[in-house]
Amino acid sequence: MRILFGLVTCLMFGLAASNAAFSAWIYDANSQFKDFELANNGNNVAPAFSNFMVGTGTTLGDFTPFAPTLHTDNWISRPEVQGWTFINSQSVPAVVVNTTNAPIGQVDPYQILMHPGGTSGKTGDAPISNAVLRFTASNAGIYSVIGDWKSLDIGSTINYVLKNGTAIFTDTSDATSNFNLTNISLANGDTIDFVVSSNGGIDYDTTGLRVTLTGVPEPTTLALFGLGGIGLAGIAKRRRTRKVA
Repeated sequence: MRILFGLVTCLMFGLAASNAAFSAWIYDANSQFKDFELANNGNNVAPAFSNFMVGTGTTLGDFTPFAPTLHTDNWISRPEVQGWTFINSQSVPAVVVNTTNAPIGQVDPYQILMHPGGTSGKTGDAPISNAVLRFTASNAGIYSVIGDWKSLDIGSTINYVLKNGTAIFTDTSDATSNFNLTNISLANGDTIDFVVSSNGGIDYDTTGLRVTLTGVPEPTTLALFGLGGIGLAGIAKRRRTRKVA
């Protein structure tokens, strides 16, 4: 009976290691944001979907989630673009998503649109509020962060990808800029921020974002699973040998 228990336990460890090795955690910010907005229909609910939150910050790494009362079911009178109300003269930045499968102006289907906020559109006016989409890891592992920033206006912004507040990608393009960040080690609770900041003033700073994060367990975690299975297999073998002797 003990031998059978050992073999079953060994098998369970082996299956766990196999599943961990071949499965990945996938976080598609655009589709998950879109699904959240359609489900809530702008009913004053602060976006917190999957591992993402929407908010603002005055410095890189700073993050304050948007309050539910700022939520609206339209943006520039377009009910199909769900998200935060935005006017250039407001300090609240825009972080919204096209919930349709068709372009709306310059906004592509399911594209996230971001725009910093400020006291006015004049260059040098302060404070400037960054638009921030934050991802928080709920599983420790190795991640890839793949997507693109797209300028939707005539000017350029300064766009960042931050890991725990430190820039791992910076973009000042006035066109489309792809990023493919790999081998990013994240512990449980670590953050990846996608930030649109101003480039002097907040006029013409509308920026689109597409991004997907994919994570797998750390190699050391998989190794521990494998060693556990090998150890249990060895114990079971020794027990069988002793019983035969």
